[in-house]
Amino acid sequence: MITPVPSSATGFDQSVLHACRDLAEAILEGRFLRQKARHIETIATGWAKAGVPLDWIHKQVWESVKQAAQPGSRGAATERADLAALMDTMTSVLAMVSATYLGELRGRSARQRLMSALLNGEDTTGLARECGLTIAGSYAVIALAFPIPRAQQASLAHTTARISSELAHHGGAETLARLSDEGGTILLPAPDDDAALDHLLDELKAATRIPLTAATTSAPPAGLADAAGRAHELLDVALLFGREGTLHRFSDLAAEYQLTRPGPARDQLATILDPLETTPHLSDTLHLYLRGTLSRRAIARHLGIHANTVEYRLKRVAALTGLDPLTQAGQWQLRCAMVARSCSHCPIAR
Repeated sequence: MITPVPSSATGFDQSVLHACRDLAEAILEGRFLRQKARHIETIATGWAKAGVPLDWIHKQVWESVKQAAQPGSRGAATERADLAALMDTMTSVLAMVSATYLGELRGRSARQRLMSALLNGEDTTGLARECGLTIAGSYAVIALAFPIPRAQQASLAHTTARISSELAHHGGAETLARLSDEGGTILLPAPDDDAALDHLLDELKAATRIPLTAATTSAPPAGLADAAGRAHELLDVALLFGREGTLHRFSDLAAEYQLTRPGPARDQLATILDPLETTPHLSDTLHLYLRGTLSRRAIARHLGIHANTVEYRLKRVAALTGLDPLTQAGQWQLRCAMVARSCSHCPIAR
């Protein structure tokens, strides 16, 4: 069973609320039950794996007990309770929770060092033994991006906690992850069925309720450094061209990726769209049209213009560039030019 992750930064999870209430009631009735304390310890261990702050866990425990011990909340049994004994016992519980949490963090630190060693091409024998893991013959590398606006940055800790929890649940101990405010890198033994990676991203999106974007490559341990770099470059390409909310492989974006590589061919392609520099309305219309996901009527609605105006603008593009976007050959060349031009100054192209 997966350990629940807090539903908000300030709310209280029902599982720990009930566990603490049960424990408080047992203490107040003179029945301190070790297994109830152990249940809270198990929850805290799961939260440590998910990256939930320790001070938040302490607050959960204390607030839950406080609710359970309110005068009148449990009738005569609570009224007769020795609250000093209750507080002493809860202090012991908090100490146990803290020790478990910190022990889990030490284990996470070893796993992070193992991941760093894998990505840096260093020897992993000792670290793998310390973590109790066996190095796989091949790994899938997943580069991950969080599409979280700056106004919602407070939800980042919640997002990373849920991702960590889902990875622990679905990927098990063999899955390694390094997450930041913008995304991260995931390493897991390459599955026999490549579709399992798509399923994993679907599970992460369902858990976080945001359209995560990812790119994946695979390599043996000795090639993970290069593989991780390629995965993040591919992810940058996907984000650059609006391919969000799905898992990408090189076969999905091979042409776009190659066009981002610097060189005279890319520079020449980029000049095709020079005639549109002073007509941004034509560039915007062309960009929407070349995406291939919108009809001309849909483009017109999006831009707030008549459908006939869309066709007129596309004909103007043909007149200015010499390439007709209404033909397959023209679309291909214009799409290549747009990719090359978009990447002329982007970080991934350097």
